[in-house]
Amino acid sequence: GVAVASEFGRGFISDGAQGKVIIFDLKTLKATGEAKADKDADCVIYDPFSKRVFVMDGDPHNATVIDAKSGNVVGTIELGGGPEFAVADGKGTVFINLEDKSEKREGPPTRLVPARELLGEMLLELKRPADALREFETSAKHEPNRFRGIYGAAQAAAESGDNAKAKRYFARLIELAGKGDSRPELDLAKAYLARSN
Repeated sequence: GVAVASEFGRGFISDGAQGKVIIFDLKTLKATGEAKADKDADCVIYDPFSKRVFVMDGDPHNATVIDAKSGNVVGTIELGGGPEFAVADGKGTVFINLEDKSEKREGPPTRLVPARELLGEMLLELKRPADALREFETSAKHEPNRFRGIYGAAQAAAESGDNAKAKRYFARLIELAGKGDSRPELDLAKAYLARSN
């Protein structure tokens, strides 16, 4: 696939056989660098809202995230299924078609994951909880009441030592879930709230 980040004068081409992304200059069309992706790197998109390039790595079921300005890989996001296609809406939401999961879902086979939420998850993995919290909170302004986003914000707040926010987000998570099925995230939320009272 090919993605274009016009504001930085760069393009990005996935090379699944080599597990990399070739970065090229939009004026000269000459290669200027490479970024490591994963095997079966295929669809590649640019999200102007987060200024990130998302590379869909089919076989390992993840997405490699590249900072469009620097060309550096900033993280990998587990997707839970083989990404077939993706598109960014330019407002911070990335739509990803998970090929393996399509037959098990009702409705369209796309999965809605806001880009800032993905970035927050990546920052948590990189042990940068304060930065992650900021991304989850920014995402929530545009996509409020998302279970995954609220859980991420609660985790980030707890890991960064902001107990008041962590309690608020974990309580909101439990409220949002209502009397639905038990989930591991809810068990963690209840345990955190029990410890902090």
